[in-house]
Amino acid sequence: MSPDPTATPTIGALYHKGLRTGGPEAIHQLVRALRDLGHDAVLVPHPDTAQASPVAEFAHYQCPEVQLADLDTEAELIFPEIYAQLALEPSSRRHAIWWLSIDNSPAFASVRGWLEGRHGEVSAGGLPRALVRDVRARRLRRRLRADSRVQHYFQSEYARRVIANRVGAGGSMLTDYVAQAPVPAPPERASTVAYNPRKGGRFVARLARRMPDVTFVPLENMTPVEMATTLSASTIYLDAGHHPGRDRIPREARLAGCVIIVARRGSAANDTDVPLPQQYKFSYGRKTDELRVLIRDCLSRPAVHAARQDSYTSVIRAQRGAFQDEVRKAFGP
Repeated sequence: MSPDPTATPTIGALYHKGLRTGGPEAIHQLVRALRDLGHDAVLVPHPDTAQASPVAEFAHYQCPEVQLADLDTEAELIFPEIYAQLALEPSSRRHAIWWLSIDNSPAFASVRGWLEGRHGEVSAGGLPRALVRDVRARRLRRRLRADSRVQHYFQSEYARRVIANRVGAGGSMLTDYVAQAPVPAPPERASTVAYNPRKGGRFVARLARRMPDVTFVPLENMTPVEMATTLSASTIYLDAGHHPGRDRIPREARLAGCVIIVARRGSAANDTDVPLPQQYKFSYGRKTDELRVLIRDCLSRPAVHAARQDSYTSVIRAQRGAFQDEVRKAFGP
């Protein structure tokens, strides 16, 4: 169903224009799904990013864009969690926050600082940055608890639980899905471990030093096709990150045929967001003996371990349909 092109947009989704990451892509997916249901939905670039070039890889979603100043004052405006504080500003518009992650939001910035090992940094004013982040985060969470006008949507079960416990708010599930980039027929799979250096990179670097005979392949500075090609040629995808939401790369890697191993943190700590058998979730810490044994076994028997993750593959493949159902339930047909 196509929206009337002359109608005033009724749902806007604020986003960081020009950023090729999972959050902005999920926002494109939401706008596309809403328009397919007949809603007048548009992308709304944050004013600080309005002049950025659009991400070419997102063009296929065919989402129209409206500047914030031109958005109907009666529209609903959806804010990603990175702009949660803006959702609390006075406005005639209906505001909602889409918790695409937890740890990336200023409401939980102190958590991310500790997870990334930045708790020892000092601010320009001489105070520990962790303390400054924590004070601001606590203040924002208090404001969120006090404002019942804001609607909440959750990309992960992890986010739903955290917001319920820390903010006292409920809402609707609004996940996302992965669209695998087309790649040529994969070459013979190598005995390599692919990983994202931005997701627990220091931990993986220490692990790699303990396994000098194993090749670890960093996924960095790659186009979507290059990423898909690399994953298709790798045996394992290892994610040691803090899993602030339902991360995309583990799902893309599983569709590419990798055996997935993740740190049991954030969204990966529950079986709703990352429904992998428990043996493929490791406890984060300095001791890596069990993890190294698992990696070697996966490299020596990849078909056996991949078959044990078939149910996870089925869940991933069903996520697009589930997302469309969630959009319909949250916003109506």
